[in-house]
Amino acid sequence: MVSAINAIDGDIDGRNPELHQISQASMQPHSDMLKTIALVVASETNLPADNLGITLDNPSSAEAMAAAERKLTREADRQNRLFGMQLERLLRMTVCLRDGLAAPPDDLKLIRPVWMPTREISDAARADAYVKISGVNEIYANSTVGLRRLGLTNDEITSLQNEVTRNQARSVLDMLTQIGGVDGVGDANGRGPTGQSAIPSGESGPTGVGTAVDGAGGTAGGQAA
Repeated sequence: MVSAINAIDGDIDGRNPELHQISQASMQPHSDMLKTIALVVASETNLPADNLGITLDNPSSAEAMAAAERKLTREADRQNRLFGMQLERLLRMTVCLRDGLAAPPDDLKLIRPVWMPTREISDAARADAYVKISGVNEIYANSTVGLRRLGLTNDEITSLQNEVTRNQARSVLDMLTQIGGVDGVGDANGRGPTGQSAIPSGESGPTGVGTAVDGAGGTAGGQAA
């Protein structure tokens, strides 16, 4: 049994009301308006439309994003060059004021600011370029320029170069130790085992009376054995 029924009666003229379902309004006109505004802003600021939170197409690849930011990175590189010149002048002025100099030292003329790359490059692309250039120029492989282009920071480059220097010094020390005869046969001065004289490096004369030439260039008279 139904306890209550909601009903709508007709009016005094006998006309019954009609019920209709109203569909939701489409958001397409609003989305199109936002995309239009984003394109206008992107054209004025050189920012990609994706950076404004508006997705126009499918997700872009790394190459497509780099191409879209090319104009912006060029402006950033130009500004870095201008800022670098002013930073150099500021550094010279600061040193002159601190030390009471009329002209900056010559060493400051060699100082240049180092800016991080304005465009993002994948590690795979950096490694590929590093391998190709190093194959043509071996000096580039261990140079500071090559390691910086590879994406390493100054601290990482210094740590890597110190490690290479230690390994080279250890290799030279091991080689000298092997030549010196740590196994007891001789040492780096050409001496024999402990308690013996120097091992002759020259050749003795024929059997009989002759002069033996020692390792120091002197002679010792006597009979050859």
